[in-house]
Amino acid sequence: MHDKDKDGFWRADELQAVLRTFRINLPHQDFVLFWNLLDEDGSGLLDVGEFLRGLLGEMSEARVGIVHRAWLKIDPARVGEVSYKTVRQFYNPAISLDPDSDGTATKEELVEEFLECFSAGPLSQRITYSEFVDYYTALSLSEEDDRVFLTFMRHCWNV
Repeated sequence: MHDKDKDGFWRADELQAVLRTFRINLPHQDFVLFWNLLDEDGSGLLDVGEFLRGLLGEMSEARVGIVHRAWLKIDPARVGEVSYKTVRQFYNPAISLDPDSDGTATKEELVEEFLECFSAGPLSQRITYSEFVDYYTALSLSEEDDRVFLTFMRHCWNV
């Protein structure tokens, strides 16, 4: 949405266009403050993780810990990225936080649906630690109860 050059980042003018789409018109000085809050690294580019953390905050310490443990299970050498093949070996999508799930999808379909969340293109076939954390940060918003989220993570990643 409004990523003009399709590089996966928003620039200030692109974020302003997004805000206008939702009829949010900030005075210039307020937008500059908002932008500086979101652009954590000062790069002038806003990625999804920065946007989510800026708007929604961080996960609880318990959630961060279990997401990190799940990552270490699939990346024990701490390379910082894993192949889809590795994820397929460890991910167990037998339970869902999705209230609309009817339970009829196969395990293979659920694994592929999970991997599609990370698809940067047909050749990528890899997930970085940052993408993994960003995914679970966003998913974390759908469940208020830490116990439910932690149980979900334990089951999906056997951690």
